[in-house]
Amino acid sequence: MATDRLCYMRVRGLRVLEDARLDLVGLTVLIGENGTGKSSILEALEILRRVAASANSLQELYGIHGGVPQLLRSGAQRLVFEVGASGGTGPLVYEISFARVGDQLAIESERLDQGPVGDEPGPLHVLERVSGTTRVFDTAQRKLVDVRIPPDRPLLSSFGVLPPQPAIARMVSLLSRIRVHVPFDTTPPWISQDARRQRTPMRTSVVVEPAEGVTRLGANLANAWMRLRNEHDEAHWRDTMEYVRLGLGPDVESVQLRPDPGGGNIGLQVKFARVREPVPAHSLSDGMLAYLAFVALCRQGEEASLFAFDEPETHLHPLLLVRVLQMLDELAERRPVVLATHSDRLLDALAEPAAAAVLCELAGDRSTRLLRPDPAALGTWMERFRGIGHLRSEGYERQVFPTGAGS
Repeated sequence: MATDRLCYMRVRGLRVLEDARLDLVGLTVLIGENGTGKSSILEALEILRRVAASANSLQELYGIHGGVPQLLRSGAQRLVFEVGASGGTGPLVYEISFARVGDQLAIESERLDQGPVGDEPGPLHVLERVSGTTRVFDTAQRKLVDVRIPPDRPLLSSFGVLPPQPAIARMVSLLSRIRVHVPFDTTPPWISQDARRQRTPMRTSVVVEPAEGVTRLGANLANAWMRLRNEHDEAHWRDTMEYVRLGLGPDVESVQLRPDPGGGNIGLQVKFARVREPVPAHSLSDGMLAYLAFVALCRQGEEASLFAFDEPETHLHPLLLVRVLQMLDELAERRPVVLATHSDRLLDALAEPAAAAVLCELAGDRSTRLLRPDPAALGTWMERFRGIGHLRSEGYERQVFPTGAGS
């Protein structure tokens, strides 16, 4: 059976995203000036994750995402998210619409359709919410039947771990495993102490606990490395250490976990060949620590359905950034990876810039347009420039991103 994979997202009414569709194929790199919608696209992915992972996602639109004032485009009356997936036992399309009711948002409509399967004549309507009525497809009766779901709860995430239709479980699995990251928090100890804030978890010992992957900001980095060491075979570990050496140098002997004398906590440290004692995380540079987080994330990224990163270049030397991009490119062979960047060095290092780069720009009404490069024009300009980053820095990006070449 083919593996399910997210293939596109469409967003309407979210800030500058009046109506924007982004195809999710391999590696996607969002570029553009500040305020053109790159971060809003990443936030839309996070909202979709919450819709699938939490029955309280409507409340989270307020407590976490700011509700109507922070989310809704000026003049818009609804916020709509649509996502498509392929593979499995047929394509899936899920859509949820939040309507403005005064200063609040309410779930207006919701649907999940599964494409034709076998001898089925057309798409199967699996979930449907419209005009206050919620229905789900009953396999035995071969029709939609009414179900009682509170109006403030997404229908998709209201059935627990055993939904009544396999297509629901497929879409919940895909959306709930989206991982959206911002730059890792590598704040040095002297900064955190001076600001009288809590010490940075990436640099200190943390409580030993299970780790499915690297969490946002990298707070569980030591536990993520513990899993890499203990839950994979020796061949996987040797390959992981080769990735570390490619970035941090050939004299890295190992990445180690240091248990606290009192027990229950572990800290990360790196052993270098010509240094007697291992270097603890609190003494590593910001870039070294961020690179170790990227290695851990990419080496155990099988649990996620999609990875998104805002400004992955943060803290990284240009050569180290290229190593990270190579790892992300490998990861994108198995699942979509979306990056939002201002780094010309990252753009110049893209293996397939025509397929990866997406320019976010504002139209006259301040709505986002997503533009792909024209391959023929890009090929001509690349004879004179190192890459899209070099081309952009010289002011020629509009020569290869024609209006109408949308995503």
